[in-house]
Amino acid sequence: MLARRYEELRSDNNKLQAMLADTQNMLATSQQRAKLVESLQQRVEVLADEKAQLLREASHTAHVRDLFASVKDKTREVQDEAQRVLREVERGSRNDGSRRPSTMQEKRPPAVAARAHQKVTGW
Repeated sequence: MLARRYEELRSDNNKLQAMLADTQNMLATSQQRAKLVESLQQRVEVLADEKAQLLREASHTAHVRDLFASVKDKTREVQDEAQRVLREVERGSRNDGSRRPSTMQEKRPPAVAARAHQKVTGW
């Protein structure tokens, strides 16, 4: 009877040893996964920061593009107005029959010149 009890205890011990080994393997796997999760969380934070930076840069780029388009439009308006003025001057000089040398251009008072500039440029 004692021998039988000894064999039962020995069998239980072997089962417990096997369960302990399985539990230790699961613990090691769990610890590896926890490290992987932590590493992935850090990577997600880095990517979120990079995304925010790229969004700021994209917004700035769009703003600069809009400014460039605005300046380009204003430049085109100024050029068109300058061409219109030149055509008017040419028509006027043809009608007058005389041409003034460019060194003898009419001087305008500063306020008149400023209003003309504002009308042409919108600024």
